[in-house]
Parts: sequence; C-alpha cells; structure tokens
Amino acid sequence: MGGYMEKEVRMALSSTLGAEGALRTGLAGLGGSLVMGDGPSLKQGWDFKLAKEFHALDPGRTALEIREKTARLLNAKPLPTGRYRAYLEPKAMAGLLYVLSRSLSAKSALEGKSRLLNRLGERIASEWVTLVDDPTLEKGLVSRPFDAEGTPARRTVVVEKGIFKTFLHNAETARALGQENTGHAFRTYRGILDVAPTNLYLEPVGNLRLEKGVLITEFMGLHAGANPVSLDFSLQALGLWVEEGEVRYAVENFAVSGNLLELLQGVEAVGDDLDWTLLDAAYGSPTVAVAELSFAGA
Repeated sequence: MGGYMEKEVRMALSSTLGAEGALRTGLAGLGGSLVMGDGPSLKQGWDFKLAKEFHALDPGRTALEIREKTARLLNAKPLPTGRYRAYLEPKAMAGLLYVLSRSLSAKSALEGKSRLLNRLGERIASEWVTLVDDPTLEKGLVSRPFDAEGTPARRTVVVEKGIFKTFLHNAETARALGQENTGHAFRTYRGILDVAPTNLYLEPVGNLRLEKGVLITEFMGLHAGANPVSLDFSLQALGLWVEEGEVRYAVENFAVSGNLLELLQGVEAVGDDLDWTLLDAAYGSPTVAVAELSFAGA
C-alpha cells in the first residue's frame, strides 16, 4: 500500500507593536507499507518521506528502502535481558529528541517541568553531542523567516559539545529568565503562546563504527513510554544484533529503558547519516552509539 500527500501553509502576522510579515510554505510526501514473510516469520514495515519540493521525492527508492528495512527484521531471535552497547538509527534517535524537546523549552522550565532549569553552562551530554535548532535551513521541513511574535529566525545552538547553552525562548520567557530571545514563539490561531522547536537536529560527526551490540531501528509507544519531564523512558523496540561490525540477525521481544540525560552522557560516537523525522516539528539525527543501555528481553 502506498500514498502521496501535499500540504500548503500560509501565515500572516501583524501586531500592535509594529511586527508585520507573511509566509507561504508547504510539504510533499509519499510513503507506503508492506508485509513480508519467510516461513513462519512475518513482519510489517512502513516509511514516509517528506520534502519541500515534489521533485525531491523518489518513489522507487522509497519502495526499495521499505522493502530492505522490513526484510532485515525477518527470522528475529529473542534478545536476552542484559546491558549492551547500543546503536540508535536516525529514526529511533529522532524520537528521543522529540521527548527531549519539551525540556528544552523555557516555558517548561518556568512551569517546573524541565530537569535542565539552573543547568545552563553545565555538561549534560558527551563531547560528541551538539544539538542545534535552525529555522533558516534552506530545505528544512519546518523552516520559517520569523516566529509567532515576528522575531526573525536564526540558528540556535542549544547544546555545544555536551554543554547546555540555552533554552528555546519566546519574548515572554526570555524576559522572565533574563536571557536572549531565540525566536521560538509558537501559537496556532486558537491556541495560547508557547515555545516550540523547528528543525531540531544532532550535528553529524562521522566517527561511528559498528562493533558489537544492538542496533535499534525503531522505538514504539513514545507517548506512553517516555516521560518528557523526568526524561525516563521504557520503550518497546525493534533491532538487529551487530558483531564485528556486521549485522548478524534481527532481535525482538525486548524493551529499552533508561534516562535520556544519562543516554546523552553515554554517547560515544555520532555518524554522518543525518536523516529527518517530522513529528510536531522536524527532528534530525545521524546514527548514534551509546556505551550501554538496559535491555529487558527473553
């Protein structure tokens, strides 16, 4: 099964303080799902690709990628309970960035819902972690010239080589915390003023090499299994067992648990295969290697 969609957004802004502007943007997307079997083993796979322009989409390539990513999960073996080195593919890591994003909001911090309050300038992740939100990316899925208050868009480094540099702010939160407005005001026509990321991504490094551990391809149940305040998570996942740099077999029937800040501190390497996932904003990540995570399996 396959499908195609287009979306166009037009926005106009005018305020009593003199801010005025308008934008027109849109997205094109295509995706599909399939079921594959090999004897008694049966797996379902899906994917959805988005782009700012229709001609950037490639239906044939997308179909092949869905087939390959589904086929590699066939004939999976139960994963024994234990602590293993973990490799998080872009889609899996992007889901965790989505959970983290609420803690990066200055509005959440002011409401007492962020563990990062009073931690500016501190190390919260390994030196390989640089987290950026950039609404000015030329082909960014959620790029925009200004935020909901009319503040001009600009690139914001949130975490630099593991050091927490800034929350994401609107004008109100910036005044309340005595910090610089980063231009991340967000609201819908019927909503209240909030703070939200745009194109939030982990910068590629290119020092990752597969060795031995579990390659996590996808997390399931992010809304139920991950807490955006405490940043604790316990998530069902799909994956592959890797040894001597090669995928040996698929693994299943396991959950991964931990705390997101501890995971970021355990990042040992970051790949260069940056890919994007659109949720409430666009989240991008390369494959990430984490020293150790807890796996509950067979």
